[in-house]
Amino acid sequence: MSWKGALEAFAEGYHFPFVHGESLIGQNALPNVAIYDEYGKHHRLGFPFNWIANLDADPGGSWDVRDNMGLIYWIYPNLILANSNVGVEVIDILPAGTPTRCTVRHSWLARVPATTDDQRHGYDMIYDAVHAAVRDEDFAMLPQCGEGVRRGQHDHMVIGRNEIGVQHMINVFAGETGIALI
Repeated sequence: MSWKGALEAFAEGYHFPFVHGESLIGQNALPNVAIYDEYGKHHRLGFPFNWIANLDADPGGSWDVRDNMGLIYWIYPNLILANSNVGVEVIDILPAGTPTRCTVRHSWLARVPATTDDQRHGYDMIYDAVHAAVRDEDFAMLPQCGEGVRRGQHDHMVIGRNEIGVQHMINVFAGETGIALI
């Protein structure tokens, strides 16, 4: 998969129930609901966690946005910072020699440093679950998407209203060549 195509997996959330239905991401994030902010060549997407709907009924619930939303930052050209209530994934997606290959460096940083072995183990479990979702769900599907584009198995590409982050990425990269695509 192209490194630019791989970035698009982190630029919308409507795929969550279909690609991530059985994993941490699909079970905790509301699909098809997002906030979006653009910062020049960069952007931020926010996806509410499904428990946000019950905050009024929970007198001890936290209204801190970090506890109730996942925030994904795209830092142009190839860095994704996926923030949750426990930490941030750092996803660096790089070209790998040919237009159809990329290298992904995926790491995770806790919001609160671990001070015990139990905390470290908990953080490792979270990272393992999130990494498995990215590796086994997002990245398992991306080569099929790229193959469809390469083989021309479409009359034209439609990028919908739920793909505002994808639209922004494409326009930013197209702006480097002077060709407006959207």
